[in-house]
Amino acid sequence: MTWMTNGVRNDFKTFWATLSPLLSGDYHIWPTWQIDHRDYLFTLAFEAVARANCGVEERLRAIWGNREATFALYLRSFAHESLASGSPRAEVLTIEMPGMETPQVLCDQLGGDATTVLIYNPAGSASATLAVPAIDRALGIAVDATWEKAVHQLIGRADIVVFTASVMTSGVETERALLRKARAQERTVILLAEPPNEFMLTVHGRLGQPPLANPAPRATHEQFPDFPQVINGWNARDADAIAALARAIRGVIDSRRPALADDPPTLPTIEVDESLKAQAQHEITLGIREAKADQTKRAILHFTAAVHLAYEACSIPTMLDAYAQLARWSTTLTDMLASDYRWLHALFIVGAEHGFNAMGTDFFKGPDDM
Repeated sequence: MTWMTNGVRNDFKTFWATLSPLLSGDYHIWPTWQIDHRDYLFTLAFEAVARANCGVEERLRAIWGNREATFALYLRSFAHESLASGSPRAEVLTIEMPGMETPQVLCDQLGGDATTVLIYNPAGSASATLAVPAIDRALGIAVDATWEKAVHQLIGRADIVVFTASVMTSGVETERALLRKARAQERTVILLAEPPNEFMLTVHGRLGQPPLANPAPRATHEQFPDFPQVINGWNARDADAIAALARAIRGVIDSRRPALADDPPTLPTIEVDESLKAQAQHEITLGIREAKADQTKRAILHFTAAVHLAYEACSIPTMLDAYAQLARWSTTLTDMLASDYRWLHALFIVGAEHGFNAMGTDFFKGPDDM
């Protein structure tokens, strides 16, 4: 499994392009560079924790066997939440499309004792924050090519399944087949949303995304004849649609729950790039050397480079080491952002152990802002 999106790759190209002149002693962009990359270090910490499923297995096992609380599974067409109606791996997401807020609305309608589990493709989402709400009642699972097996097991455990679709992509058809195989139609609520309009598709093209050769057909009620709970025209901002969802949820929850399923699905394994990991460790070594020589800027540059390399290598422990060195040496060298680096390191420790939900929604704020 990889977590490098096209957007992140472009950001990394910019980073490496600016790093070289700085290491050569050209510090005229240093103040702006340090602030910008401090903020980006927070982003990388959050994204790495989310995409590596940190803390997910612990939470999933805790709710798997809890029959007192509602276990909800949220399935969606990735195409609906992207600008490309025919490409589930599209990079750019938009908050203007009805349905983006659906996971949050679903959690609200289910109530405080319920947990909503949803899956997403870490290489196909521009940001984990757009794919998964950072709230305790939602559990996001980053998946890879084995997602069908994971969804099959999750359907078997779910008390209720909510499925949002706007177009009949191959992924939507697969999820529909999995629901039928599990005979889960009676405990599934289908939300049929509007597909991306022409304006969104135009924006998609202007942002450099590949053209849509074969857009998938629109999802309609006729595509789900054996599912009794179907809501047309779903819009997470529409009061009538939300009321219809609430009624459907009550109807499903009040009916018989499924038998307890087997063990939770196995989470995908992240393959660490050992070559990039070694490069990251080398940058840490260089940073420590510069720090001991009181070369504050050069030390921070090397530690920041180590974070980027470790992220690309998919190595959480190496990222954690780089953040630790930033926190330690920026304090020793009295760098002006020392408190921010300490705060970042502390948040990353929490996230690596307990997941990105534990990092809170204000993780971009420094300690003085909390």
